[in-house]
Amino acid sequence: MNLLAFWAPHPGTVLFILNLILQVTLATSVGWLLVALLRRRSALLRYEVQLSVLLFVFFAPLTTWAAEKLLTPQAGLPRTTVQPQALMITDIPSLDAQPGAMNWKGIVLLCVLSLWVAGSIFFFTRFIRGFNTIRQIRRPSRPVRIPRIKEAVEHATEQLGLRKPPKVYTSPRVHAPITLGFFRPMLILPESMAQDQNDKALQGIILHEVAHIARRDLWVGLVHSVVGILYWWHPLVRRLERDLIGLREEICDSYVCKATRRGCTPHP
Repeated sequence: MNLLAFWAPHPGTVLFILNLILQVTLATSVGWLLVALLRRRSALLRYEVQLSVLLFVFFAPLTTWAAEKLLTPQAGLPRTTVQPQALMITDIPSLDAQPGAMNWKGIVLLCVLSLWVAGSIFFFTRFIRGFNTIRQIRRPSRPVRIPRIKEAVEHATEQLGLRKPPKVYTSPRVHAPITLGFFRPMLILPESMAQDQNDKALQGIILHEVAHIARRDLWVGLVHSVVGILYWWHPLVRRLERDLIGLREEICDSYVCKATRRGCTPHP
């Protein structure tokens, strides 16, 4: 038995992948163009445009599969004969030009798909290792009992309309404030921050981080991490991820600017 022929992707699978790539490319291109046209508008509007693109890309495999199922004639129903020239994508590499073997196009296609899968496995492994890093950060963390920090967190919670303030910890393993936790979010500060920052600067930093929690940015980050794992090779998907990260930082900065009534410098 020829192993290459055994592992050859089905032509229907190839069509599914090609249509999926086409949809992702068109969606991310439109999102990039709209953000470029709206560069003088608010960061929130541009973020919503890119968030809509992200959700479309995230659900694209499911919607593409569902559309193909709906458009495929069911058994027992009359089928419409379509000439090959009428199909949008017809040049699918022949995987069985000879009995038990693939031609060179099929081999190239198999290599490309194998590389795609290998890259996704690599980035998925890095993603899982990130959770181990989070555990290492949380393990030595201690609850904050400094009154001015607790007051700043409560004030930020009230400003942003959260039902209850997130728990606040300090950890020797972080050098900048971070937020963690999807269901029970927490704020982790560097140990030196409580002593080194003045009250006004500390309030701004905490307001920025609590804004990430209020906006559920951790969940959006999870979605674009999954999309990045699946389409790790796609430059427009990478650009989409960078735009979302930069825009959400700019939005959270705007909360601080409004609270302190000072001007903001947009993120690059």
